[in-house]
Amino acid sequence: MSNDGLWTHLTRSNGQRLGSEMPGSFPTDEEQDISTERSYVTFPSMDTETQQVWKDNAAYYFQLCVIFPLNMVLQVASHLVIVVARLPLVQRLHLLSQQSFGKASPADKAGKFIREFEERYSPLVSSGEMPPFMECSYTHALYTAKKQAKFLLIWLQNDDHDDTAPFIMDYLLSSEFVRLIEEHKMLLWGGNTLESEAYQVSNNLHVTKFPVMLLLCLTSAVTETANGPVSSTPKLTTVLKLQGLPKQPGEFLSLLRARIGTYEPNLVSIRGELQEAEVSKMIRLQQDEAYQTSLRQDRENAQRRAVERERQLQLEKQAKERDNWVKWKAITLPTEPAEGARVAIRLPSGQKVLRRFLATQLLVEIFDFVEVARNGLLGYTGHFRAPEPGYHHEFTFRVFSVVPKKELLPNPVMTVQEEDTVWPNGNLVVEAEQV
Repeated sequence: MSNDGLWTHLTRSNGQRLGSEMPGSFPTDEEQDISTERSYVTFPSMDTETQQVWKDNAAYYFQLCVIFPLNMVLQVASHLVIVVARLPLVQRLHLLSQQSFGKASPADKAGKFIREFEERYSPLVSSGEMPPFMECSYTHALYTAKKQAKFLLIWLQNDDHDDTAPFIMDYLLSSEFVRLIEEHKMLLWGGNTLESEAYQVSNNLHVTKFPVMLLLCLTSAVTETANGPVSSTPKLTTVLKLQGLPKQPGEFLSLLRARIGTYEPNLVSIRGELQEAEVSKMIRLQQDEAYQTSLRQDRENAQRRAVERERQLQLEKQAKERDNWVKWKAITLPTEPAEGARVAIRLPSGQKVLRRFLATQLLVEIFDFVEVARNGLLGYTGHFRAPEPGYHHEFTFRVFSVVPKKELLPNPVMTVQEEDTVWPNGNLVVEAEQV
């Protein structure tokens, strides 16, 4: 190929302006016309088969380097979560977290434990005797043991432990164990450590192995002093802790009997002291109650006497005010006129009096006259004092006309002339009110 042919081939095949790339060359007219166009380098195209091979290789390496490791990590993580979730500690924490939102009381949880225990083991007991678990909280069980000075058995089980069922079958469901509790009048409280309260009890009692049976009772130490032996205040103490399944048959009951025999004499003595103290306390309470009742009655009697005294003083004051008013009215009664309504009045005592009243006098003045007359003060000239301001006199009698029978009222504005039963003449009867 000649130089001109080679130049033309390169120009057409690569689409490049080679002349413009020569050092010191000037652009030609053709190059100037196309100077504003983009120039691209075109690579040889792959065939379809090669492209498919590249795609397959890329997909394979993506799965190998990304998808497969990620899938392995997810599978390992899921298996790890399942294993961890099955751990007893995690299950217990999960239960505790659920129970923390519950509203069941400790007594309700104790009842639930007893029902589940009986539902599971009652069919296996031929005698039908089940351990007499207390349906109350652990705190209440401790309080009862202290107050009644009794042995308290604490049974803690874990359903995930292999020794739980054998211990229950061999010992707790035995008739000997039930009779031992009845014989010594012991208290029995139980719980499952999968529940929050029993789990806390196991921690407080430093339990390290399940199942466990603990024996608690009141104990007191005796100290010798110059005045003789002195017993300390009884405290509830753990005197026996049996953790796990006993190694020898009968070991559980024999240890329990031995420990009961050791502490029962002291417990009986403490129980007697507590009963004496309780009796003394009841006597003191009764005495205090009787004393308080006596004080209350004395206060009530004093209050009644004070009220009665105040009432008597008030009555005496009112009587003096009434007596003074009647005397004042007797002195201030108008002189009987020569003319006017002639009124005959029969008093409650049966005495009859006659009195004339002016037509312009008020009806209430008839009542004033009756009040003075019925107290026997007509013509009184003795000592008196004016009524206190605000005093209002109440008449304790009623006045009726004879014909027609009509009750007169002490009207302070109505005149004698305006009342037909007394004007120009009247016949009245006075009746005392019943007190």
